[in-house]
Amino acid sequence: MDTNDRLLSLREVIEITSFSRSSIYGYIKKAQFPKAVHVGQRKVAWIKAEIDAWVAGKVAARDDAANAALPTTTL
Repeated sequence: MDTNDRLLSLREVIEITSFSRSSIYGYIKKAQFPKAVHVGQRKVAWIKAEIDAWVAGKVAARDDAANAALPTTTL
């Protein structure tokens, strides 16, 4: 099994993102965060690769915004 296929518990997702439980579910409701996978009647988990991709997207957006704010120079 690939480690990116691993399922993360809510506790692990909270640890990775530093979001609260209610923030995670709020972002899911707004389609701004990966959806959970139902793994039991009362248990959900997230696919690690999807969480990693979401984090990478946030970092890329930050970097793009920082680069756009840099002054351009002409030679």
